[in-house]
Amino acid sequence: MTNTNILAVENDGQEIRATNYFESEYARRGAFYLSVNAGAFRLLVPPAHESAIEEFRTAKEVVVSRGAWTAQRRKDALEILFDDTTEAENFEAWRLQRTCAHD
Repeated sequence: MTNTNILAVENDGQEIRATNYFESEYARRGAFYLSVNAGAFRLLVPPAHESAIEEFRTAKEVVVSRGAWTAQRRKDALEILFDDTTEAENFEAWRLQRTCAHD
């Protein structure tokens, strides 16, 4: 897994056995990568956003939506909402431009 021009994910069911994502230009630019396999969504978080992981862990629900992202003039995007189910509006929502391939 040395070619960082093409993202590679080696799967073991729902688990990721190996990936070159963290050495890729995508990770260096701070881009998230959503990998889907065996019925599981696996969000790869770049080093620039590692601090968000603790907040993600407080989520009781995770909602994934797909649709237009008009603010960025994107016809197709994914939004991942980490909701702690409280009334406060301190949830984390991440929008991802849909550029990922199915693995």
